[in-house]
Amino acid sequence: IMAVFRMTWNSSNVDMSSYFDIGGKIQYTHNRFSFSGEYIARMLTKKPASLKSKWTNSLDLSFDYKINSFITFKTTFGRNFDGNSIRYSDPGKMFAIGGINFGFGSFLTK
Repeated sequence: IMAVFRMTWNSSNVDMSSYFDIGGKIQYTHNRFSFSGEYIARMLTKKPASLKSKWTNSLDLSFDYKINSFITFKTTFGRNFDGNSIRYSDPGKMFAIGGINFGFGSFLTK
């Protein structure tokens, strides 16, 4: 179980608002499998008048499978933050990411 508290300060040239994030992650690992879920709520410090709310959030579920000591398959499904205070996108848009991670740490030490 992991808790997240984060403050991001932005230059006014990048974004008029800074962000305060609060959330958590829970993960279960058994042998070669790992499952996790994460939820983060984000609050804008300065809300433009055009936005309805100063809150947005992200949610994702991940699955990892360790193929061997060097290679791990990972996939994540979820919904990202709605954007930033300059430009918001459709909050209903989902994403899916898959990939292979290669680790060479123990290989290089031999």
